[in-house]
Amino acid sequence: PGLIQQWERKARSVPSPFADAIRFGQPARSELTGALHKAGAPILLGTDTGNPWVAAGFSAHQELANLVEAGLTPYEALRAGTRAPAECLDATDEFGSVAVGLRADLLLLNANPLEDVANAAQRVGVMVRGKWLSALELHQILEKVFAEKQFLKQVARKVTTLQRSNEYDEALELINDSLQSVTREAARNDFLLLKLQVALAANKTDGLTELVGILLENSDSPTAVNRVAWKIYETHAGGQTIDEQVLKRCLDASIVAAQQAEGQSKGIILDTVAHLQHSLGMLDEALATQKRALPHVTGRRRQPLEDFLNKLEKEKSQRQ
Repeated sequence: PGLIQQWERKARSVPSPFADAIRFGQPARSELTGALHKAGAPILLGTDTGNPWVAAGFSAHQELANLVEAGLTPYEALRAGTRAPAECLDATDEFGSVAVGLRADLLLLNANPLEDVANAAQRVGVMVRGKWLSALELHQILEKVFAEKQFLKQVARKVTTLQRSNEYDEALELINDSLQSVTREAARNDFLLLKLQVALAANKTDGLTELVGILLENSDSPTAVNRVAWKIYETHAGGQTIDEQVLKRCLDASIVAAQQAEGQSKGIILDTVAHLQHSLGMLDEALATQKRALPHVTGRRRQPLEDFLNKLEKEKSQRQ
């Protein structure tokens, strides 16, 4: 509900001409997709999750319908979300088809999706990397995720109130107590990140090394690693003392995350690496890393990277 409210507010703030272009542009997008398909261009199923009204997973079924509307057969639309991505990533020996030795990611359906692609949503259950989850279990997981997200929001609001009153010990105690009620690892990481933010704001360094280590090890994506590493850098750059081992731990994790990331995210994480290297006195390494970061980043996010590169180059010239 909270996310839907955000989307509704965002939709109301979009200028009418732009909103109309989005709304009435669908036929043109469909025609373009169909033309690309007829010309033999590879088509991949995907969801632009950052956009309003797009929920990862759920919106894939809408996109399957959009692909069929654009002229693909149900088989071709389904292939765009299974075999085609494996071919694109050169990973057909890992996933993308049903064969011995490949990843066991499977759907069991109540109806044939080759007759109607909408039947892909008629799940009996799914198998994820060999683990079977029934439709009921999937529903229960979603309910639990939603409940824990709501719980996190409630706790975060109380923590913010305590912080405003400089009651940091009480805020940390509330987070620790709340952690006892959370079982999902992703939710625990959300609470641990909140704990890190409060601990840094309170300048409490006891247990910081262990907390940062847990967050970095449990991060499920390069972006999650970057969130922790940048927070540590930001705190250090603000004048607060951060143990050098913590900075090095964040640097090592960020280097690995940058190797795993793609596109603009890669550049953003490399930027974090460069900042951490600079904090640790590694000026030459920071310069080299920042130069690698720039080609990956475009638009408004590029300027801060260029500014930091200029700062590093100026510092380098002053030392010579």
